[in-house]
Amino acid sequence: MLERLDETGWGRLTHAYGYAGDVPGQLRSLSSAEPEERQAALSALYGNIFHQGTRYEASAPAVPFLLALATDPGTPERDGVLWLLAALAIGYDDPFVPEGFPVAELRRAARGGAELAATAHAFELADRPREAGDEGWEDDGPARYFYEASLSEADQNRLGAHVALAAYDAVRAGLPAVRELTAEHEPPQIRRAAAYLLAWFPEDAAQSVPVLIAAAAGKDGPTAAIALTGLGLLGAPYDAAVAGALESAVSGDAPEVVRWGAATALARLRGPAAGERAIGELRAWLARDGGGYGDRHPDIPFLDGNVRGYAAQSLRALGDPATDAATFDGLLGQLPRLSGPPILPVLDAALALAFPDGAIRPGTPAGELTDRQRRLAGLLADNPGCWRTENRQFGNVGHLIACYGLPGRQDRLAGYLAREEAA
Repeated sequence: MLERLDETGWGRLTHAYGYAGDVPGQLRSLSSAEPEERQAALSALYGNIFHQGTRYEASAPAVPFLLALATDPGTPERDGVLWLLAALAIGYDDPFVPEGFPVAELRRAARGGAELAATAHAFELADRPREAGDEGWEDDGPARYFYEASLSEADQNRLGAHVALAAYDAVRAGLPAVRELTAEHEPPQIRRAAAYLLAWFPEDAAQSVPVLIAAAAGKDGPTAAIALTGLGLLGAPYDAAVAGALESAVSGDAPEVVRWGAATALARLRGPAAGERAIGELRAWLARDGGGYGDRHPDIPFLDGNVRGYAAQSLRALGDPATDAATFDGLLGQLPRLSGPPILPVLDAALALAFPDGAIRPGTPAGELTDRQRRLAGLLADNPGCWRTENRQFGNVGHLIACYGLPGRQDRLAGYLAREEAA
């Protein structure tokens, strides 16, 4: 497959930094015998064809070569290639936990995008032809960038969705080979990455569910946990095979992380009928101190290993059984201990339970907040660590809080509450 790299007109395709003439060399370097060269190439690809979650014109054409590398036993560190493929398929996973990837929404959003992409490509060829390695785009950028900037916001969104969908479907075409990477003879790190990748393609659930059930029965705990979680993300039909895999894992003597995976899937597939054992398992993860690895499980990829945050999101999605005082108290009990990215899914779950009807109306006095809303707001106002990451302000926290109508800065939130107390 790599012998055909030069057949692609990379010099006329674009990525985050202009023309993609550097991509074929980076793809070749992924099979280098030198670890430093491989790491530099992988880092570069994360920066150009997957830049901060965005996919580009050159992203989808790179996927078949990445799939060839990932499925070739001679490729060093194939798991790193599989993680890149997952990123190219869906971007960051936090918007899609625990409900799964909304591919139908993406397909709707991409309607009309193919025509816009064709026009952009024709614009590039007609006005600013380039060859691989040509210099000068740094001065004013590829011509298609100017065409894209001229589009309405709606058309820019259609074009962006089309590009993202092209990368997603390119990865989807390789799923049959990816399923084979979950086999027991593969190294654990390959099986884990392959199981994670399969979790994001609900249109192919019929083929992937039996593979994930088999992977969940293996000896490697993290692989089993990822596979079980994947059953939930796929929205697998709750038939006898799925029920047997999940119920035995959550009820038996399985490792704790396997029980976590089964509980998340049961919450996703069964909702309030998930069962006391699954709900209790999720609440236990919410209350625990991280099990010796802090707030990030090193072998679980979802939410970058934030298993407590995933448990919080799963509890939020359960409905009435999860909205009782014990669950809300559990969320509040964790927030003062968290900061940076690990706080976001827990805070999001707490806000959703405190504000079930969404944002309060502008100008709502603090005295009109419900008891839960006042408790949550007061806790956030009194704990500056919740608002920070690595000794600096973490804007994502303020933005999330502001989405519910509260002041998005700690001092302003404290002042908002203090005014009501003074009155």
